[in-house]
Amino acid sequence: MVNVKNGQIITVDVLFDDAGASKFPQANAYDAAGSTITGSPFNLTSVVGDLYRTAFTMPGTSKVTVVTTLYDDSGHLTPTAGYSSALDEFVTQNDSTVAEIKITDDAVGYASETGLAYGIVNETTTAIGITNDS
Repeated sequence: MVNVKNGQIITVDVLFDDAGASKFPQANAYDAAGSTITGSPFNLTSVVGDLYRTAFTMPGTSKVTVVTTLYDDSGHLTPTAGYSSALDEFVTQNDSTVAEIKITDDAVGYASETGLAYGIVNETTTAIGITNDS
């Protein structure tokens, strides 16, 4: 499982040992609900020898599962005998960001690119932690 951000370009590299560069791998990508993501399936191109690669943009979903299958034909109808499909999972990571914190006599607030919040400070408060999960 790989942690990524929504909108990030995801590179999928698959090594099919002894397959050579004359095969036709294809990656099917699914969101957390099992629906095909936009653009899928993706055809992989030979980088060198047995290494194939494709890329896509991480959609606004919590998880993408990519299943890559090696085929003998460009129409992706005949799976190559002796090879299992490769599986990759990409999970959206949440960032906690605090851009600016200001403390006055009895209030604390922060502002960031994604939000704004305030809290109350009193005599018993010894520490304040404010985060913004985007």
